[in-house]
Amino acid sequence: MSTLLRFWAIFVVTIKRIFAQRGLALATSLGIVAAVALTMSVPIYSDAVYQDILQQQISGETAPTGEMGRPPFAFMYRYVGA
Repeated sequence: MSTLLRFWAIFVVTIKRIFAQRGLALATSLGIVAAVALTMSVPIYSDAVYQDILQQQISGETAPTGEMGRPPFAFMYRYVGA
């Protein structure tokens, strides 16, 4: 019973502090949402690009640059030296 009351007290104090500092709580929440959105957008974008490349290779369409000599998902390295 003591543990339950302790958790309830912590919950009540947390809610009181959130309502006392609404602006800080709102800014923190928006920051967390933005961080998660940016973190999740990178794998989603790369997956969409890979899916598009795979569909182009399977359907036999040419790439915009006209290069068909490499397999899908192959990395191209080019040295641009002095």
